[in-house]
Amino acid sequence: MGYSWMSYASAAKHIPEAKRLRVSTVARSSGGFMGNYKRAGSSSKMNKRPLGRNTVGGKTWGQKREAFIKRHLAQYKKNKTERRWYALVMWAYKPGTKPSGKNKKSKRKTTRRSMTKNRPRSTRR
Repeated sequence: MGYSWMSYASAAKHIPEAKRLRVSTVARSSGGFMGNYKRAGSSSKMNKRPLGRNTVGGKTWGQKREAFIKRHLAQYKKNKTERRWYALVMWAYKPGTKPSGKNKKSKRKTTRRSMTKNRPRSTRR
């Protein structure tokens, strides 16, 4: 398909926030996508850059990036979270404007009181 590329400088501006949210630790590392993108110098060179010996996912960083974006963009379209947005940006793809933090899934805490509230009286302690 050929997903559009962000420049390294544009993507790198988001590294501090991605780090704060603990998103894409491997992609942000020197041996990961962003480290290799910085060394490659351009998207066209990065697209053809061979993967390291210990890196799986195709023969080039371009192939690995395409597969990553294809997988994660599908998830992002179903549930647009800030974390997923940053994960895609750490692979130099900008999926539109950043979603606000309002659409995070919230986990409701289960308290002892709420557990006994819905139980029949005969089984309550």
